[in-house]
Amino acid sequence: MSKKKQQLKDRSNLFKFESITIRDEEMDDGWLKPNRVHLATLISFVIFELMLLLSHFYGADYSIVQFVSLSVVALILARQIALDFAYHILLEIYNVPLIIMSIFIPSLVFDQGSITQSIIAGFGLFGFFLVFTLIASWLKGQIAGIGGGDILFAFAIGGFLQGFLIFISMFLSSMLSLVLTFFYKDKKNVPMGPGLLVSFWLCLLYNEQIIDLLNKYLG
Repeated sequence: MSKKKQQLKDRSNLFKFESITIRDEEMDDGWLKPNRVHLATLISFVIFELMLLLSHFYGADYSIVQFVSLSVVALILARQIALDFAYHILLEIYNVPLIIMSIFIPSLVFDQGSITQSIIAGFGLFGFFLVFTLIASWLKGQIAGIGGGDILFAFAIGGFLQGFLIFISMFLSSMLSLVLTFFYKDKKNVPMGPGLLVSFWLCLLYNEQIIDLLNKYLG
């Protein structure tokens, strides 16, 4: 099969609004087969929703608006994970809505922090990822493994989590990415997205439990 035909076949596994936002050179071959992207999205969403329901049993008391808001976030994260495993890409068409939600949802829906705090935290983590990537690329003499989608998603992480949980999320992300390396033959081609997405979701849902554990064992 020619490269052009393969690219067209890969795009057939995407929604049209997704396909038109991706350049062919951005579509790397990932661990997940392209024809399983939709199934992986569904499975990921179900898992994220189960985690959301489980957080309720651990003390979270969501209103209908809060639950729906988190479910929308879960759906976007599920799609991003599937796409990153298949093509090593986090799409801006999903990152931008997440960024917008990260600015307004914490304060307006959950009454946590303020819009200003979300913007500052979002830009702070976005800037850190950007500077880190530029420095790492300069030192290595080639583009670092952190992609533009990862950098944009960092804004959403900062906007939603705002405080100390940002650092916890980054630590968990590193650990999850390290685990993923055991499943990849090419250790330099491990996507960062899944680790970022899952660790963010854990910190978003179980923030109180995580803080309690840290206080208990670290004083």
